[in-house]
Amino acid sequence: MNLCCILISSWIFIIKVGKGDHVSDQHLEWKLAHTAPPERCTDSNGIPYPSLTATLSVGTDGPPLFQDRSFYERTASFNRERIPERVVHAQGTGAHGTFTVTHDVTQWTKAKVLNQVGKRTPAFIRISTTSGEVGFPDTLRDPRGFGVRFYTEDGNWDIVGNQIEVINIRDPIFFAAGARARKRNPATHLFDQTMAWDFIQSRPESALHTLKTLSDIVTPESLRMINGSGVNTFKLVNNKDEIFYCKFHFISQQKFELMTPQRAAQLAGNDPIYLRRELYNAIASTNYPRWTFAMQVATVSQAENYRWDYLDNTKHWRFEDFPLIPIGVIELNRNPSNVFTEVESIALSPANFVPGIEASADRILESRIFTYPDAQRYRLGVNFNMIPINKPLNKVATYERDGAMCVGLNGGGGPNYFPNSFNGPEVDPTAKQMPSRMSGDVARIDTGDADNFSQPRLFIEKDLNEDARQRLATNIAAQLKRVTPAVRELVYRNIFDNISRQFGEMVRRSVSAALAVPNTLPPERE
Repeated sequence: MNLCCILISSWIFIIKVGKGDHVSDQHLEWKLAHTAPPERCTDSNGIPYPSLTATLSVGTDGPPLFQDRSFYERTASFNRERIPERVVHAQGTGAHGTFTVTHDVTQWTKAKVLNQVGKRTPAFIRISTTSGEVGFPDTLRDPRGFGVRFYTEDGNWDIVGNQIEVINIRDPIFFAAGARARKRNPATHLFDQTMAWDFIQSRPESALHTLKTLSDIVTPESLRMINGSGVNTFKLVNNKDEIFYCKFHFISQQKFELMTPQRAAQLAGNDPIYLRRELYNAIASTNYPRWTFAMQVATVSQAENYRWDYLDNTKHWRFEDFPLIPIGVIELNRNPSNVFTEVESIALSPANFVPGIEASADRILESRIFTYPDAQRYRLGVNFNMIPINKPLNKVATYERDGAMCVGLNGGGGPNYFPNSFNGPEVDPTAKQMPSRMSGDVARIDTGDADNFSQPRLFIEKDLNEDARQRLATNIAAQLKRVTPAVRELVYRNIFDNISRQFGEMVRRSVSAALAVPNTLPPERE
């Protein structure tokens, strides 16, 4: 009778879980999948724990003993269970999936991962906030990171991009300053709109990124609805050694729904993990999100003669000039089994591109090729690529050895130097890179006075309708009302008046209306 009741209860629970909140039911779902007797609890050496409820001590009231190895291991592990969070893109979520090639693109690239229609490749996507640290509510306005890893036969290929097609700097020397201006004031430890907008008005090349950050696209009802962009300009090489330039994009196949500022603020207080919960539940319910992986392609001549600098990351290639060429579809179909070992330990890097895809002279890309792996060595250790989520599917054959947390074969007995006479790994001729010709004076050239406003003007006048323009002005005003008057005037003069006098006046009116209403939310809530 009791067994029957248990079976009925389990069946009812399975039905409930199938239709319920998979986030809330995660442990119960795990229990149903692990019905065998519980495993014995051991320490990290596999030695069984003698107790999980009491320390080894002298009598009832005596002190604990230093010889209680299991207690001290647990305490020492707890003290060290956090690794440094990412300086940017600290808070993220992610999932495993599959990339399927749907279109023939071999005329542009010899990359094996893209060389056959129908070819399937394991993938992982990490979606993150940019400025917000761990604990930042999901729904607050923050342009998101959109990083994709393809586990290819030629190693890991990463496209480490963003939700927005452009970034806020043209020269990598401003990377740290641009990030810090959007973070906390070091004196007050609060988010400070005066800092943020002072940087914007000082470096007007950030205008387009700012407008897009404050537009509708940054406040979706679901992370499944956002697009992604590789941002940087890459070089493609085909089997004929012909060169093309390209931009990569991920276009959501889910219909976009706008989340209102009021709803975003409410969820930030009542359910700060709403967007992560929604994505997890969608995948757990087999409502798998999909993105069309596509690219814009230009010949060398088309790129070099484009009306804007094709290597300038504060501008994008307009789709009417270079239409999207579909490559395939990425589907997310498996939640991570452990967030720390997968979402937080994945080391996505713009330096990881496979033969057939190369770096261009893009300044930001060139700097990211160094900064990302360097940050990962700091966060995860020199052997971060030995962490399972970072291990490529193909065999690693390298001359690099040793270092902290080296847990692999470490090269075995093979030579650790090249050239050698002992059958050590050799260069794959198919991985050769195309030569690049560069010339110019070596100098520090400040590009701040380049064309900073023509694309923002197009965005305002061509890409947005009147309602979207007004929502954008209202969103801008919600921040500018918290900026000191002197800096606010600089923003009007150096940014909005240069983009469009008409839109500048719309912003001024919106700020005046916002100033007439008392503040009801702290800066973090806007």
